[in-house]
Amino acid sequence: MAGEGEKATQSGIGSNQSHGEVAEEMSIVIHRATNTPPLPITPPQWLTKLIDEKDEELAKDHLQKKPICKIQRVPIILRESSRSEDNYEPFMLALGPFHHGKPKLQHMEKLKISMMRLFIKGTGKPAEVVYHEFLEVARNAKTDYFVLEPEEDLDNDEFLRILFVDVCFLIQFILENVKSDEYEQTEMKTHEIAFMQRDLFLLENQLPFPILKALMMLRFSKDEISGMIHEFISNVITVRAKRAPWHRRMAVLLPRRQASEVNAKSTIRHDADVDLEPTHLLHALQMQLIDTKKLKYKSEESDIWYSYRSVMELKAAGVHFRPQSISSRLTDMKFRSTLLRGVLSLRPWVIDDQAEARFLNLCAFEALPNAPGDLGVTSYLCFMDSIIDSAEDVKELRSKGILLNFLGSDQQVADMFNDITDRLVPNLEAFAQVKLAIEMHYSNLAKTWLAQFLNEHFSTPWTVIGLLVALLAIALSIIQTFQIHI
Repeated sequence: MAGEGEKATQSGIGSNQSHGEVAEEMSIVIHRATNTPPLPITPPQWLTKLIDEKDEELAKDHLQKKPICKIQRVPIILRESSRSEDNYEPFMLALGPFHHGKPKLQHMEKLKISMMRLFIKGTGKPAEVVYHEFLEVARNAKTDYFVLEPEEDLDNDEFLRILFVDVCFLIQFILENVKSDEYEQTEMKTHEIAFMQRDLFLLENQLPFPILKALMMLRFSKDEISGMIHEFISNVITVRAKRAPWHRRMAVLLPRRQASEVNAKSTIRHDADVDLEPTHLLHALQMQLIDTKKLKYKSEESDIWYSYRSVMELKAAGVHFRPQSISSRLTDMKFRSTLLRGVLSLRPWVIDDQAEARFLNLCAFEALPNAPGDLGVTSYLCFMDSIIDSAEDVKELRSKGILLNFLGSDQQVADMFNDITDRLVPNLEAFAQVKLAIEMHYSNLAKTWLAQFLNEHFSTPWTVIGLLVALLAIALSIIQTFQIHI
């Protein structure tokens, strides 16, 4: 057969050459082996073992009403991003097992023990009673709340010691932040407190909230704990403006009832999702920023391509930007379109040295298996990236009080939003209703042309005054002409 194949090939080549053709022809003959062994009837042992292990995992998941999102390391795909590595590492403080023992963080261990003693003293109970309450909820914490690699696994007694000291320290740190009568001189400098606040919201520095809550309930009720946690988070992620907010400056011009209503809207929000308990402090921050009910918007047009590209493009199309209350959520974003303009309302956000780390760790938490939140923060960042391309976009949002820039130049803020979304995938349903409304306004030629006309001819008060003077002159001229004819 091989000889026949070679002859066929040679005769084919010779025939082609005789007709002056350039192309060469090859003929390959493949024979099926007659002695191929039959496929095994039963799968190999290793395959059966893998399948059985998967079935056992699924059975365990079904036994749990809702699988919890355990505390674990940042996903590799996010950690390896170009500018992300330092944003997941603690600068000052190690909480939990992942960064415990690192030499650069050892100087804080004495402070943690001192604040642990202050917390125990504040409970008014003996240390053994406090530790007993801790053991009631933390005895199996290593397997119930954490995902540890084999090389990170600790002796259970050592693990419980680390967890007890760290939980007591965290509670005392929160109390000193929200209750003035709890403040003790701990010899912490301002920059140390700032770095510690940053480190508290790192994914790999989280502590189980049920343990935190159990020890806090030695002194406070459930409602008091919820209020203090929300107040602590609000104090960390917001700043007090030196200049009074616009509604305070305008309150003297409003009737008494209206002024009180405006001030009432600026109070801290901690009434929503009261039945949902956070997994840890970072999850509590996400819950304060995201209302998952507002992320569920299903429409056939929710996956359309949006043609707008930046804040300045939207501004040219007649879109104005308005800040919401500092206590609002990211999911409170709204867009309202009228004949003359559109208004996009966004939550103000402090952009400082801690903002990037906080954003990235929230996104890393949302990327974990069983993580709640429907990628709310991730989708918000992707939306902000879609409208921020340059320093001019940041400048416009800054001038409207939406981005409070404590980071540096406007270009630095623009670069942060452009780079922070690397390897992030948003929830396509999140903010779809707002994005669709913006697109409909932006693609409406009549509204766009009208906005461009107003921007070109009435962009300053002087052009408006000039128009009024011209209209007045025309009116006087008409009146004078009419009187002459009379």
